[in-house]
Amino acid sequence: MVAATKKKPAAKPATPKKVVAKKSAAPKPVSAAESAPAILKAFHHGTEGTENFSFSRFWWENDGARKGIKAKVLKKFQPKPGTDDDPDAVTAARADPLIPLDAQADYMDVRHLLERFDATMPAHETHAFVQVTLHFPEAVNMHAPWEEARAFAMDHFVLNPERRLAVVMAMHAPNLAASGSHLHVHLLIPLRRLGPLGWGEVERHLPNDRGRQETHAAWLAFRAGWATRLLGRR
Repeated sequence: MVAATKKKPAAKPATPKKVVAKKSAAPKPVSAAESAPAILKAFHHGTEGTENFSFSRFWWENDGARKGIKAKVLKKFQPKPGTDDDPDAVTAARADPLIPLDAQADYMDVRHLLERFDATMPAHETHAFVQVTLHFPEAVNMHAPWEEARAFAMDHFVLNPERRLAVVMAMHAPNLAASGSHLHVHLLIPLRRLGPLGWGEVERHLPNDRGRQETHAAWLAFRAGWATRLLGRR
């Protein structure tokens, strides 16, 4: 008689290992202002006095990525587009940057001037630039208004020890495009002082109502003195 074999007890099912869920860090809420790209906004004061002066101030709104001021400023160099062969061609009647006498020579290249401004402007600063437009409805040629506007810009903004600002000048002569609008010169002023070490302190006095009023008064006084000087040379 064959002895009965003992059956081995069935193995207990393996206890499943506990799955420990990794806690992922909750994303920090981002405000709409921080996520939105920065917008270069403007306030235009229009013409004042005898239609010979207008003033606009530009600033960044929102804390997102910025495109800078280079493209906006250089648009004034092209009142009409460049050609297919030379899309970056200057089509303004005249254009030139003005810089303080102790600034580095490479800042005379307007693209370098603006690229360095954009690259070194602290992200928390909202000031961008001011545009002063000088109108010359009585102009009989282009070189006289240009020299008058240039002399004013050098005297009031560039060589003034309290300002030491760079100015990008652009003259528009609508008559060249068969327009009846009068000749005018744009003074585009990045709002930082420029010196031997490059862009420095932010200019906060100019981009407000008081700065506009003082600039307008200075322009009217300069024009009167300029006319007197011209009469004295005849």
